[in-house]
Amino acid sequence: MYGMEKCEAFYTSLKLLTYTNTIPYKNKKLQFAILYAATRLMCLITFIALPGVHVMKTITGKTGVDLSEDLSTMLGVTECILVTTLFISSYDKWSEFLTDLEHCNNFATPKAFDNTINKLNLYSLLYGSYSIVGCLIYAVIAIMKTPRCKKFNEEHNLNEICGSFTVLVLPFDFNNVSLVVRSVIFFVHMILGMFTLVTASVTIFVTYESAVILSCHFGELKKYLKEVFETESIEEQKQRLGFCIRYHNNILNLCMRRSHIVRYTHGIPLLSIPIILACIGNMLLNVRKTGVDLSEDLSTMIGGTGCILITMALIISYEEWIRFLIDLEDCKKYATPKDFDKTRIKLNLYSTLYGLYPLLGCLIYAIISIMGTSRCKKFNEENNLNETCGSFTVLVLPFDFNNASLVIRAVIFFVHMVLALLTLVPAGVVIFVSYESAAILSCHIGELKKYLQQVLQTESKEEQRERLRFCIRYHKNILNLCKRRSRLGKYTYGIPLLSIPLIIACIGNTIPNSKIQGLFFLSGYIVGLFLVCHGGQLIIDETLSVSDALYELNWYEADVNIAKDILFMVNRAQKPATSDGILIGAVNYPLFLLALKTSYSYIIFLRQSV
Repeated sequence: MYGMEKCEAFYTSLKLLTYTNTIPYKNKKLQFAILYAATRLMCLITFIALPGVHVMKTITGKTGVDLSEDLSTMLGVTECILVTTLFISSYDKWSEFLTDLEHCNNFATPKAFDNTINKLNLYSLLYGSYSIVGCLIYAVIAIMKTPRCKKFNEEHNLNEICGSFTVLVLPFDFNNVSLVVRSVIFFVHMILGMFTLVTASVTIFVTYESAVILSCHFGELKKYLKEVFETESIEEQKQRLGFCIRYHNNILNLCMRRSHIVRYTHGIPLLSIPIILACIGNMLLNVRKTGVDLSEDLSTMIGGTGCILITMALIISYEEWIRFLIDLEDCKKYATPKDFDKTRIKLNLYSTLYGLYPLLGCLIYAIISIMGTSRCKKFNEENNLNETCGSFTVLVLPFDFNNASLVIRAVIFFVHMVLALLTLVPAGVVIFVSYESAAILSCHIGELKKYLQQVLQTESKEEQRERLRFCIRYHKNILNLCKRRSRLGKYTYGIPLLSIPLIIACIGNTIPNSKIQGLFFLSGYIVGLFLVCHGGQLIIDETLSVSDALYELNWYEADVNIAKDILFMVNRAQKPATSDGILIGAVNYPLFLLALKTSYSYIIFLRQSV
């Protein structure tokens, strides 16, 4: 059995699995098996059998009730139970693997291992808590939907159960039983939902934890590889290289074991994820048709989430960003590009202007929101609605905002606008930092090409070799900086980039109703996307240009050994450095065009659906 100490990896995940009866007790396997079978049987009945009966009744009765929630619940719970059952059946293998993974068979302890473990334990707790919070929010919404459900029953002469945690069919009339009985059923239903979701989500997180720890070991291996030839002793070099080979083989063996276990624990359940996502997506689109355009709501929600994610990711990796920017600015070790100071002054000016753009946009957005108050009130009267009028963006408050005093409305409006500024400005500046770093790397590459032109401009072979060695070291340093930039950008703005096409589509859909507001924010998001893609394309083009600069040398007239080294360098320079984003690959001009095409497709979809 894998030990669970606070200082060890997987501590939080395994503790959560212990509390939810997913890890076998020591010397109490029979008790564990009975309790596990009983709880999972209750989950099967509650979330699969009873919703299944509802599906059959709806299909045979042709009542027109949306079955998306039934199907997503049934498939999702089936997947969760499968994941936890398969995890338990292979727990001995998991336990051996986790033990060997943490200690890596006593080869080496990565430098930042303890810090990584603490972060993973925190993330595991947050991810497990997310399932609990999600169930609580789901419960509150289910209770709030009760009046609408009863109204739907009256209008269509049905007897759908109202006020339950999820859709189900019971052998008695749930709607007419006492409040105590309904509360007990609802509470048990919710606890079973938490029980099911937390266990599955934590077992899935364990696979991610194991991958991160393997990544730490790979990082440590690369440090040892760099030290192999940092000694003059051939015997010492052989010993260091032999250690690295054994360490590498051990890590690869752990990767194979992880792949084998994950394949059978999570492989089959993952097949149902597309159907579950489709059902949940259909539920999201199944909204009441009040005639209100939801594009502004969607763009605000998704855009705000993306901006917060960007700033949070920057805070998490702030120390790495600082080290990267210091190394990027440090020109003492190699060379200071000719126009370096002018480039920095220009970039600082552009950064100030780009940071001021959200401020100007928010002020204009605020003015137009106030000016549109009368039109909003007229729309409410014509359509018998109670939409909030005169707010900075669309929102719902626990009191009637339209009839509140002017002071209260002004305070809420001002706070709302300030929060928008605090969200948009930092995210915009972080995006611009990615472009700034690409521009500075471009300066360094330009300087490198000048040094390359001077390699063969001397008759001394020793001088030629020294100059070439300097260029190789400079080139390696630049490529290392490009790699660090790509890794930092991948996790800082990689995920939010996935949502930009939908944000652009939602804002584009609002332009017919609010042209100036929509155009300001549309141009802001498009420019932000372009800066990220332009920075990535700049890195690709500049790193490829090194091979052209090398080929233009008179390498065919140089000494044979120097010519070989130049050709080796040409071969490496023909592989460009790239900036990557999570799930989207290289960030470059083709990605920018693809995002715009996707946005257009989303606009067509929104015009037809929302």
